Amino acid sequence: MDISEDSSSSDAPTHETTVLGDVTVVQEKETILDRTGQDIGDPLSELEALSGDLLEVDYTNTRLKSLPPLRHLHQVETCNFRQNLLQQTALQDLQFLTTLKSLDLYDNRLTSCNLNLHACSLLENLDLSFNMIPRLESLGDLVNLRDLWLANNEIRRIKPILGGCKVLRTLELGANRIKKIEHLEMLTSLQNLWLGKNRIMAIENLSALTTLRKLDLQCNRITQIQGLDSLVLLQELYLSHNRITRIENLENLTSLEILDISNNQIPKLENLSSLTSLTDLWMNHNLLTSYEELSILAPLTQLTTLYLEGNPLARDSQYRLKVLLALPVLLQLDATEIHRPSYAVVTDGVPHQLPGVLKPSTIDLSSF
Repeated sequence: MDISEDSSSSDAPTHETTVLGDVTVVQEKETILDRTGQDIGDPLSELEALSGDLLEVDYTNTRLKSLPPLRHLHQVETCNFRQNLLQQTALQDLQFLTTLKSLDLYDNRLTSCNLNLHACSLLENLDLSFNMIPRLESLGDLVNLRDLWLANNEIRRIKPILGGCKVLRTLELGANRIKKIEHLEMLTSLQNLWLGKNRIMAIENLSALTTLRKLDLQCNRITQIQGLDSLVLLQELYLSHNRITRIENLENLTSLEILDISNNQIPKLENLSSLTSLTDLWMNHNLLTSYEELSILAPLTQLTTLYLEGNPLARDSQYRLKVLLALPVLLQLDATEIHRPSYAVVTDGVPHQLPGVLKPSTIDLSSF
């Protein structure tokens, strides 16, 4: 009997071949261990189940207070320990997982982002959201890190310690206590920056992030739109729930597709003509009073979704009708999709009267 492993497709073989005389038996190895929602009890009891051939282990919501024995997992690429009771002192075995590419410690009891991951140079995704981390600490050894998630912690400052993460693509720092955007200049590969629900006063220090595609600054204390001129590739900009009083300084954002400036103090639509790629404009819960403002949006031929509810003009009983007449390309107004009836052209030369059809000429938008 000959037993061999088929490793032609990847470095981590997923099949085991057994030769019995003239018969060859190929068996698929178990490469995923999923314990989601189970009550593990003693983590040491998992030793037998944690085969060295595993590529992924998932212990989501298992009430773990310490890690199961992991150091012999010499091929594992994904470890998920979301929603447990893990503290800083329980993570020693992580340093032995040199093949690890994704580590998820969302919603635990961590007080530091220093996890002794110096040997985990292949790590691409690290999620430390919903913990009790008060500050950023060096992650310089994680040179392949692409996505870093630190939402809902207690971080007060962005310190200049992420410069070693040259290929970082996503940085999530939402729902912390940050007051200033700073020390991000070295992250020149960054595409997604999430800074919502902080205490940020101004949009600044973003000029080096020329590859940015998505920027979230909602729920802060921003009073002016500024500092975005170099972000010419930006596709999505979220500025809702701030203290903004004017739409301005967006001229260079010709790639912008989604603009959310809802829940501010803006009385007027202006300075939007250069946003020729815009498909979604969220302008609800501002101070718009006049339907004449909608003429500013008419040249934006790609605009299909518009939110205006919560403005004074939306109190009009004919609000939806007037908006749709002014902007016939819309496919969605507020949360309601627009279903237009289809029409057939009549060419028999005989006048026809169709009940229930309102001619656009009967509405004079200039009077509102």
